[in-house]
Amino acid sequence: RIRDSLRYSPDGVQSRYKVNYIETGKGATIWFGLDGGGVKRFREGATRAVWTTYNVPTITYYNVQSISADKVVNGDVWVSTTFGISRFIPSLNDPEFGTWLTYTAPTIPSNQVYASAINFNDNTVWFGTQDGFAMYDDRVSDWTAFTLPTQYNYKINSMTFDRAGTLWMAKLVGVTSFNKELSEWKHYTNTNTGGKLPAGEIHAVTTDLGSVRWFGTDQGLVRLSDTTWTTFTTSTTPELPDNSVTALVYDSRGNLWIGTNKGIAIFNEEGTRF
Repeated sequence: RIRDSLRYSPDGVQSRYKVNYIETGKGATIWFGLDGGGVKRFREGATRAVWTTYNVPTITYYNVQSISADKVVNGDVWVSTTFGISRFIPSLNDPEFGTWLTYTAPTIPSNQVYASAINFNDNTVWFGTQDGFAMYDDRVSDWTAFTLPTQYNYKINSMTFDRAGTLWMAKLVGVTSFNKELSEWKHYTNTNTGGKLPAGEIHAVTTDLGSVRWFGTDQGLVRLSDTTWTTFTTSTTPELPDNSVTALVYDSRGNLWIGTNKGIAIFNEEGTRF
């Protein structure tokens, strides 16, 4: 059912767009970010507007890079594109409808926005761009921009939070962590980790919400557990389909889903659970 619906848009016109991002939202909704086709929303169990497409000028641009959805409070959905950010605020009276808002530079460091994440500790929303990152705090309706030190200021590909409220950023080169409450920065590169973090682009990052962080690289899957680094490659871990790891996410049962250039693997140290 989902496969057929994705192949054809609600008006019956065939869709040829690559899916860059998938996010679940509040109220049994699934949001798809398309590479050139805007956003598609699927409302499970709905009797009308099961599929809805949002495109320019409703959202800032056609190329959607990431989506973050508030699943607890208001149900807002944040769409990051290569020309700014769009925010969907659902109607309290009818979930089919809602209001779209747009944010672009200079409100944010750059219009090229590639990553986003919600800090579940305070429900602030964070965005990684071509040049630094930004935070939106809905409690005061205010934006704060952050600039990385010059030697670490690279395009941000992926973002996530751990339970301590530390933001982890996977970048074109290296990884940066930032804890706003502690004003604490840490930067990890191939050089300052003694080669334990591979050189080159870091595509993805996720955490177990505790002391374990995972990084997707072109030279394997890397784990930082407390201060111990471990790299998993196809030569040491045959279950890994490919050394180019492009996506990482934990599910509700503690399984780590690993997306690669040649397929998907699942890891759970205590045994995979479905």
